[in-house]
Amino acid sequence: KVEFSTVEGGTVDAGYLIEHGYPFVGREQAEKFTPHMLNLDRIDAISFDKGCYPGQEIVARTYYRGATKRRCQRFESDKPLAPGDKVSDGSRDLGEVVNAAGTALLAVVPVDADRDALSAGDIRLRPMPLPYSLD
Repeated sequence: KVEFSTVEGGTVDAGYLIEHGYPFVGREQAEKFTPHMLNLDRIDAISFDKGCYPGQEIVARTYYRGATKRRCQRFESDKPLAPGDKVSDGSRDLGEVVNAAGTALLAVVPVDADRDALSAGDIRLRPMPLPYSLD
């Protein structure tokens, strides 16, 4: 379980959120990702015990069947990227950059993708560990 703390009167740095694997979705990305794609089930940001919200059925079905095929992964890039940039394996687009701060980024990619072979355009991506498990 991830423990959250609050900072009075401050803002949270995007680099900090990326380093800790906490995705944040902007207006232009609304409705592009499911909670599982953003690892919200892994950081205890959604509850499967209680609540009622739009899309709850599909979210619960994905959770209980364990059928998440795409997850948010952490990478470093050779050059700065932007949210919305496409991630590819060299032959086709596989995912999308969700968040970026400098050369640090979170991108949603297939769980079975070869993370060592991914790029965004001609910019190479290096896999970095998340501070929590996706298993």
